[in-house]
Amino acid sequence: MNCLCRLHRSSDIKALIRMCGRYRLSQCHVNITKELSPFGINTNQTANVSTLQKRQKVTANQASVFQKQHVFREATSDAVTTDPNFEIERIFHYVQRELKAGRLTGKDFSSIIEAIQKARYRELYSVPWLYSHSPDVTLMQIVLNKEVKAFLGPVRDHMTMQEFLRELTLRSCEIPHEDCLSLLLHLKYLGMEKNEVVSKLLDRIQTRIGQMDIESLATLAAGLRSVNDVDEEILKKMMSRIQELLDEGFEKVDEQLVRNMCLFHISQTPWLSSQLSSRVLFSVVDMLQKLPNVSNSDILGDLLRYAKRLFLMHSMPKKTIFQLVDYVICQLPDHIDRLDSGDIASCCRCLKSVHRFDGAIATELQKRSMELFESSSATIEIRDIVQVCQSFTAHTPHRVKTRIYPLLLSKMNDADVYALSSLAEIFLYAEIDDKNVMMAFQKQSLLLFDNLATFKSRFLKVLRLLVRREAENETIRTELVEKLIQLQGDEVLFRRALMYSSTLIILSNLRDDLPEKFVRNLQANISWLHPEQICSIMIRIKNQPFVKQNPNLVLQLHLSLQKQLSEKLETVREFDMINRVIQGLYLDSSTKDMTPLQVLMPHFGQVTKYLTSTQVSPLLDTLEQVLYYDPQVSENLEMYFLDYGWKISPSIASRILDWFVVVGYNPKNIEAFSGVCCEMMDTALRKNDVHVQVSLALNLCRYQIYPEVHLCQMFTLDYLHMFDKMREGAKKSLESSMMLLNRHLVLDCPHLDIPWFHEDFYVQYESHYNRYPRRLESMVKGTVGGREYYNTKVYTPYHHCLDFEVLLDSSGQPMRHSSPEDGEDREYQRVAILWYGKDSYPLNSYTLGHDKTSKQRHLEILGYKVIPVPYYEWQSMGDNREYLPRKIQK
Repeated sequence: MNCLCRLHRSSDIKALIRMCGRYRLSQCHVNITKELSPFGINTNQTANVSTLQKRQKVTANQASVFQKQHVFREATSDAVTTDPNFEIERIFHYVQRELKAGRLTGKDFSSIIEAIQKARYRELYSVPWLYSHSPDVTLMQIVLNKEVKAFLGPVRDHMTMQEFLRELTLRSCEIPHEDCLSLLLHLKYLGMEKNEVVSKLLDRIQTRIGQMDIESLATLAAGLRSVNDVDEEILKKMMSRIQELLDEGFEKVDEQLVRNMCLFHISQTPWLSSQLSSRVLFSVVDMLQKLPNVSNSDILGDLLRYAKRLFLMHSMPKKTIFQLVDYVICQLPDHIDRLDSGDIASCCRCLKSVHRFDGAIATELQKRSMELFESSSATIEIRDIVQVCQSFTAHTPHRVKTRIYPLLLSKMNDADVYALSSLAEIFLYAEIDDKNVMMAFQKQSLLLFDNLATFKSRFLKVLRLLVRREAENETIRTELVEKLIQLQGDEVLFRRALMYSSTLIILSNLRDDLPEKFVRNLQANISWLHPEQICSIMIRIKNQPFVKQNPNLVLQLHLSLQKQLSEKLETVREFDMINRVIQGLYLDSSTKDMTPLQVLMPHFGQVTKYLTSTQVSPLLDTLEQVLYYDPQVSENLEMYFLDYGWKISPSIASRILDWFVVVGYNPKNIEAFSGVCCEMMDTALRKNDVHVQVSLALNLCRYQIYPEVHLCQMFTLDYLHMFDKMREGAKKSLESSMMLLNRHLVLDCPHLDIPWFHEDFYVQYESHYNRYPRRLESMVKGTVGGREYYNTKVYTPYHHCLDFEVLLDSSGQPMRHSSPEDGEDREYQRVAILWYGKDSYPLNSYTLGHDKTSKQRHLEILGYKVIPVPYYEWQSMGDNREYLPRKIQK
């Protein structure tokens, strides 16, 4: 014990730090006074010593040793920095004494800086929102909340610290090479990355990079993450060295080696080429194959953070990343009981990012998280609540989520920028939408609005939540709109990447008035928006209550948006972009305004000139939903069909023909079109897909293309037996399509002698009746002279359904249906009156589909005179009572 009072040298200092970091002091140390320690460690508080553990984790019991303070902004930071009982003052006292005595050597500097950094962070961990599981996260939070000056300034600006740094700068050449990296790292944690000594350290480190091992490279990479304008020469040497190490290979593969590889790559991802990144990743995966079991749970967390970072890089092989994640998932169950709340939260967050947070592993992590929550709920802080919520998903029982709500409400005022952005992600992922919790979140977001707005990625997370959770409190709504409009007008602070999300929030929370300043801001930044974003804004504007109150301003804004959209589309040559714009502007709109389609579809025709196999299916999806006929798009589809018919699948071919039939498109080259269709029919019959075979054959018949050999094959006994087996578990539409095909062949190809099989099916089959206007029936009744002169919903032979049937004698006069005046032998003409509503046509065309024209052709074959009544003629004729008589007589 007496030897502790004589610790002066660097080796002694390091020994004490290691001892305090790995072991708790035994009870016999309690009587050692603070004067006996050169760092003034208060041994009467064993909890303070125990917090010097390697990962600096502070439990709730340890945190209670420190004076509880609500640290936020100016008032709270004063309390943290002025309390004389904190350990940092005693360290400075020791440093000042050693400086005056001239006893410091080059080996002491790194140990002293490390002790100062750890002591300062221990003091700060009493702040309720500051995470203690990683100094990197701690530093990030301090920066995010703009508390660098308040939290680290008192240490950096301390007179003793300034004197120590001057001595360190003058004698930087005396620092041992092995201490330079750790000194660089701890200076970074103290916010001194711009200090002159950092440049000198980097100059010295640069000369040693060629001899560094992977652990040293990982430490250097971590130290460079916060350094601005890193020397390219250092980066080149680091890249060269890691390549050398990979080329040489590693004699012994252990957990620490894998961990260092991951930490190096995490820190170096902004600078590594995609090729080198892939090589490092493959090396890590190969190393893990030699480690069937992991003893240290820390490495599992590092591997998940590594996978998360790489997953965000589009150039990285996702299959290999998933191998890495699956390895961790297999190992985690054996380590869950040893994980603390910070570890659990980190695992959950990373697994969500790589889309692997489900199943048994999600259940186990959530169970462990709730166990830790129950054991420490009495002393829980906002940082702990956020960590617990990280384990929540949309499937987490509501009763589990509601247990957290009271704590969230009571601690939300302690949330910082990092906690708010994390909660925003959690609320969306776990579908947490409690009104009171959301209101508290919105209030705290407004309180920290300026800090949030400074950091784009964090602010975007909050904005995404606010876009989907409209503020219900009028005061919050008004203040939120005012702050966002003010931010949009700030040329210095505002990030253009925030324009879209902030605009959607403003539009969602506006009521009767549309602020002119907002319109000016939006018009000034429209050029930075993507076409699909402009579409979403246009849709959002149409549905707002302020449209009627501000028609001129809304029209002005709408014209500006439409003009910018047209200009942007002129330069767009990407199919996916135009397709997304159409989806967003029309399909996702409740108003279904056709004006945007008139602007977009000509561009669609341009980008589909050279279709690829991957574009055809999305194109057909959009066309089938929009039902807008553009001749150029259909011609492009025909060209694709003719050029690549030899490799198009029958199912895609059937869908292309479906589209042509619906819009009534007539191929430009009918001969070539018929040849490809017959080849496609031959291919379809060789495959065991009855749905495609029947659909393809039916569409060919609608085009009056009859590959007779193939059609006859579909009505052989063997095929019909197979069809009966296939239709047992199929939808009724399959049997309906087969019936329609049978009808086509009986009426269009009587020479094939194919019998009519579907009379019994018709008895059970309910046809779709047209919903014609009531006034049409009144007009029919007035035209023919009464109800007894016409029938409605009449079924013809082969089961065509007629809206109205009228019988005309040889002189063209209507006849009674019940009993013709001159007996059964009198000649008469059957007249079929068919109503064609809007759903019978494409959105922008008056061309009937081929399924409708086929019906008319069949009725004429059966001896009917067909009188179509299109909706557009009906709407334009007004009260013209001569419309039907003229059509009948014609």
